[in-house]
Amino acid sequence: MTLFEDAGLDDSFTVSSLGDAVSRSLRAALPGEVWVRGEIRDLTRAKSGHVYFRLVEAGDGDRPGGTVTASLSVMLSARNKATVNRTLKDAGAGRLDAGTQVKIRGRVDWYAPRGQIQLLMTGVDPIYTLGQLAAERAAVVRRLQADGVFDANRRLSMPVLPIRIGLVTSLGSDAERDVLAELTNSGIGFSVWCFDARVQGDQAPATIATGVAVLDGTVDVIVLARGGGGATDLQAFDSDRVARAICAAGVPVLTGIGHERDVSVADEVAHGSHKTPTAVARHLIELVSLAHERAHSSWDGIAQRAGLAIEAQTSHVQRLATATATASAAATERQRHRLERIADRVGSTAPHCLSAADDRLDRAQQRLGVGVQRGLRDAERRLGALDAQLRLVDPSNLLARGWSITRRADGTVVRTIGDVGTGDAIETTLHDGQITSTVG
Repeated sequence: MTLFEDAGLDDSFTVSSLGDAVSRSLRAALPGEVWVRGEIRDLTRAKSGHVYFRLVEAGDGDRPGGTVTASLSVMLSARNKATVNRTLKDAGAGRLDAGTQVKIRGRVDWYAPRGQIQLLMTGVDPIYTLGQLAAERAAVVRRLQADGVFDANRRLSMPVLPIRIGLVTSLGSDAERDVLAELTNSGIGFSVWCFDARVQGDQAPATIATGVAVLDGTVDVIVLARGGGGATDLQAFDSDRVARAICAAGVPVLTGIGHERDVSVADEVAHGSHKTPTAVARHLIELVSLAHERAHSSWDGIAQRAGLAIEAQTSHVQRLATATATASAAATERQRHRLERIADRVGSTAPHCLSAADDRLDRAQQRLGVGVQRGLRDAERRLGALDAQLRLVDPSNLLARGWSITRRADGTVVRTIGDVGTGDAIETTLHDGQITSTVG
């Protein structure tokens, strides 16, 4: 039996008593409010009006998105939220959001129901947040310049007629409605491809960059649009990821981000930046309208020059036609006189020519008759000579004179002794018949 049991005492803590001890220790160690800086993660806005998030410290310092090395739970009550939001708004810093670097004030507290230490936030230093945003923005610009891609998109040529538009924005937002309304009301046949992207929060840089990459190559120009907001609301457009997506795009990227005070990194690397979504839509309308006007002006100039050319050619053709008609009439008259002279000469010489021709024809007929008779007699003499020669070589006459013809059984003529061999059957033709024999 222990001393505690003997005395009826227990040396263990209950959960609540330990929590009370921790709470008293915290109040003793940190009796007042403290300032803490870090990056907001996992921010949740409850229906009660309270805001909960983790304030984290990244392993690579103040650069957003790093690996967490320390974390602290923070609760901003609905009552204190109004004061904090007013402080941020007055400084132009926007509102608290995930991914934002902040310096906040609060009281360290032990939250017994969850058994955790938390910071009850009461205030914020907007100057710190703005400074961190500016520093990160400057760092992104330096990295892009060092990589030689800072002005890559601005070096692209704007299409003459940019009517296929890729719109990266939050679908259903005022920014989307403003852009589509301006383009539709223009009466120009724009084709618009919309990509639904987060434009605020820690997921915004990834979805915006994805939208640019997806639309690249499908459209003539890409528009990044978002309504107004403070610096923290628009920090996605200062991110390295969004900037590099714009720099890598093969088509011009235009921004229409509703902020007046600062220029985002996206604005700086884009082909062109505009103050609002409506302004960027009007810029596109102006580009297409100017192209339309230039085309009409060019066609008018072409039509005018063509008309002048046709008029000049018409006058030239008319002059040629007049000259041709005059020359043709003169030539026709000359030819008529020439033909009349020829006809006169023909009329006077025709009887004499015909008489001479008749005489030549008579003489030709006489020469032809004599020549024909002489030719016939010569032909008869040649035929007689040929007939005598044929009778001399006629086989029947040769056989009658004692010649004979010997053939083998296959009908071939035997011309030499070598043509036959012993036992061959041969047939000898004589004047008055054939003799069949066998070679011995």
